[in-house]
Amino acid sequence: METIEIVEGEKSWTVRHGTRVLFIDTVEERTLRTALAISRTLFDDGVRAQVVLIRRDH
Repeated sequence: METIEIVEGEKSWTVRHGTRVLFIDTVEERTLRTALAISRTLFDDGVRAQVVLIRRDH
């Protein structure tokens, strides 16, 4: 299974696939939508994928 991670940073959100950074933004909702769109287009049909949200401990 492939994993797209959405990682909360100090002032931004980063979308990653492994060590590869795919997208960085400061708006949470836009970042979530973009990560979902990326997960639908990045992998071939039939490849299982998940999107994981990683929040910082405040």
